Amino acid sequence: MPEQGGGQQAGGRQATWDQFGPEYDWPPYVGAPRSYVIASSGRSGSHFLAHLLFQTGQLGSPLEYLHPRHFARWQSLTGKTARADVLQAVRARRTGPTGWFGIKAHWSQFASVAQEPDLVRDLNLSHYIRLTRQDTVAQAVSMVIAKQSGAWISYHDAVAAPRYDFAAIEQDYGALQKEDAAWAQYFAQHSIRPFNLTYEQLNRSPETCLAEIGAFLGMEALVVGGAFAPSAQTGPQRQATALNAQWCEQFRQEAAQRGIL
Repeated sequence: MPEQGGGQQAGGRQATWDQFGPEYDWPPYVGAPRSYVIASSGRSGSHFLAHLLFQTGQLGSPLEYLHPRHFARWQSLTGKTARADVLQAVRARRTGPTGWFGIKAHWSQFASVAQEPDLVRDLNLSHYIRLTRQDTVAQAVSMVIAKQSGAWISYHDAVAAPRYDFAAIEQDYGALQKEDAAWAQYFAQHSIRPFNLTYEQLNRSPETCLAEIGAFLGMEALVVGGAFAPSAQTGPQRQATALNAQWCEQFRQEAAQRGIL
């Protein structure tokens, strides 16, 4: 069965999400699409950004195709095995009508692709949207809550109640810093100038962010619900609650006492 996520939308209506389903497909694209990468790390707002870009109807369906579990599902769906062949097949159905194809990836997913320059060239991965989060403590807290609850996106129902764990937050805090550093190193080594965007900017003014991304990609102004936009798509919602703020404050206090922050 396709992977689906369940959650409550506004008004109590149950939401389902099938990232492998036809609602994210576009008419078959023939040719060599222009490609971009949402270069991100966990809990940075990348899922929200990807759906905003999808809902403009101009930039394809930039989902997490390089996630190992998702990639295995795409192998099954396309009947192909080699990564290049699978991604070419995905591009044919997930490239938007304007010829743009997008991939959302954390560094841990992209690292092996980065070691294959021929694949990077063949996929025409020429544009990168670098999405970071200024408050890494809040990012790490969000990561631990998602791991413990099982609710990675707003479509997911929690399967367990999260419990504060200083060591887990500290571990994810360090891992996120390393992931950000790895992206920065990759860009420096390959003389890539990404479009830099923060989680905080995206939450504050998504419309402005879309307009700036459009300019970066040489597009007309991007807006959700444009001429090619899919109908009746409801995007993921922000998940942070008072619990996140409570854990952030507690972690900062304990980290300061231990001389970590």
